[in-house]
Amino acid sequence: MTLSPTQPVNEKEVRTYPVRPKMELGISIHQRIPSEEELKLLKASFKSEGKRCSACGATLTKEMVHHHFEQERWFNVCGMCYCASNLDRIPHFERGHVVWFPYMSQARLNAVLRGLWAAKSLSGVNSDDHEYKEMLNTLEEITSLLDLRPRVTEEYFKFSDVDVVSSTLFLLTNEEYEKRGALFADFRWLPQRQIFEDELPFWASKDYNGLHPQKITSNITKFMSKYAPDFTIKE
Repeated sequence: MTLSPTQPVNEKEVRTYPVRPKMELGISIHQRIPSEEELKLLKASFKSEGKRCSACGATLTKEMVHHHFEQERWFNVCGMCYCASNLDRIPHFERGHVVWFPYMSQARLNAVLRGLWAAKSLSGVNSDDHEYKEMLNTLEEITSLLDLRPRVTEEYFKFSDVDVVSSTLFLLTNEEYEKRGALFADFRWLPQRQIFEDELPFWASKDYNGLHPQKITSNITKFMSKYAPDFTIKE
């Protein structure tokens, strides 16, 4: 069994970033449990990969790491990416929504959400700073678009409930589950902020401390290209 051959993020080489897990919507009963030997390899790879999520690139502490098996290999991933593939393990009253989002991968969506949450935290700390207020107002427009996704999904597909998707996945055979992308390839998990409230200060200080209130577009480009390296704002 081989682990993901990922390397630390280099902003100048994001286009050559190695293969990442897809983190498709899924449930825990189909997830493998790593052996003791695999856990040792995962621990070693976590350090060699720069202590980052293999899916979205977010910086992690060892307490924040989850393990994910895909493409015949193991990956160290963050809680946001892990929950999307383990919908049944999300706390019941913090389920969030499953939304139709065909033009954004789960990793990209997670990067955007963390950036928005971090920006709001910055604006709260700098509540008297006019520039930060302007940044918050601009980012609120993006937040509003995201908040509309459950409503759009309900209108077109008659569901956005995590439990509906989770229950559907439980009904699939092993063979059908492997092909679940035919059903849910264009759907993403839209989490609630409170699940990651304890981890947000760490992300804000490590990954998003360079956000600048006067450069909104470059901010978005930065946290989506750096932490989801296959993305550029022009897309």
